[in-house]
Amino acid sequence: MITNNDFRVFQEEVTWFLKPASNVQCIESDIRLSSEFNEIFPKLTSLIEKARVTLVTIDELDYLLFAWDNKKNVVCGLLNIIEEAESYFYELIPEHELLIRIIGGIREAFNQPNDSFSNNQKFHIFGCRMLKRNW
Repeated sequence: MITNNDFRVFQEEVTWFLKPASNVQCIESDIRLSSEFNEIFPKLTSLIEKARVTLVTIDELDYLLFAWDNKKNVVCGLLNIIEEAESYFYELIPEHELLIRIIGGIREAFNQPNDSFSNNQKFHIFGCRMLKRNW
C-alpha cells in the first residue's frame, strides 16, 4: 500500500496509468536544480522549488512526481519520467537536454486548470523512448 499522499491523489485522478499488478515504490525527496537550469528556466525553477518531490518507481521505470496544493487546497501535479541520454533517438538542443536531464519528461498531469497546456496530452518534453514507443 502506498502511503505517499501525493501519489495516492495521482492514482485517484489518473486511474488508467497503473496496471493492477504494478510494482510501485515511493520515496519522498528533494531536487537540486543547477545554476545553469536556473539561468535558462528561471520561472520553472521557481515553480519546481515550491513542489513536493517524490521519486517513484513503477515496474522498474523511474519517475519524479512534482506536486503542489492549488488555491483550493487540491493536490495537483506532474509525473515526469526520468530518461537517460542513451534513450534519446535523435539529437536534442542543449536546453531541451538540460530540461529532460534535470526534471524528466512530463508523462502525466493531474488536477490541472482547465486551460493548462498539459490537458489531454499523452506526453510532453521527451527526448526519448516514450515518443518512439507511442508513435
